[in-house]
Amino acid sequence: MVAGRGVALKALGKELHLPGVKAAVLKQQWRAVEELPKKRTVVAKLVKESRGRWAWRPRSLREIKRAEKKCGQKISSGKELMDAWNKRELLRDKASASKWYRENTSSGFGVPALSVKFPELARGWRSVLRIISGYLWTVPRLVRAKLIETQDAGCIFCGDLRGETEDHMLLHCKAWTTERELTEALAGTRPNGDSYKVALRRANEKERRGLLVWAAALLEKIEAKRQATLAPLKITRRRGRSPKDEVLLPDYHAAP
Repeated sequence: MVAGRGVALKALGKELHLPGVKAAVLKQQWRAVEELPKKRTVVAKLVKESRGRWAWRPRSLREIKRAEKKCGQKISSGKELMDAWNKRELLRDKASASKWYRENTSSGFGVPALSVKFPELARGWRSVLRIISGYLWTVPRLVRAKLIETQDAGCIFCGDLRGETEDHMLLHCKAWTTERELTEALAGTRPNGDSYKVALRRANEKERRGLLVWAAALLEKIEAKRQATLAPLKITRRRGRSPKDEVLLPDYHAAP
């Protein structure tokens, strides 16, 4: 299985039951501390002679003890330690994602409240939510999903060789310069820098509200023009078949 763009590696690891790097290291440290002293080889001798604060055994024991404390439970095996650490990381990631979601969608200045105040920007709010979730349908993503077909590696709207990305669409695409100026006049603001998400994170609540309205208004204005450009590129049939299937009837008058 290949994890491409738009795939959360943490979620993929969870689905495939793959431990994180830190969790896997802790398991191996536990195994080394428990098993190596029992070996009947020179390794056991090296373990016994491993002394000092920064020798591998004392250091591994400190790491294991620290991990147990952070997990908040008593550990009895390496696998149990690995599973506990994975669970801790998952909960931490969920908390971080929930905080970001609350700040941008559920708060008083979030998308639902703003979409009620600006119902005329319905399509724009839908696209803003896709940007927040990390998967706006840019041209490269449409091509990878086999929804459109184009050989142009650059931006098909302005010709930029770097191709269309979320930030390029919102901040740099020359095809939407007029719409960008009109949107700035409407919202009274525009993001600074080269990344919309970074500007959104750094903004306070009042500034974030303006940036969300700005993005929704811009995406609403350019949606129809984008769809008109993409329409001829859409794949409406299965690959390998002609648009019209011809039925060849047998010629009964032909010579045998």
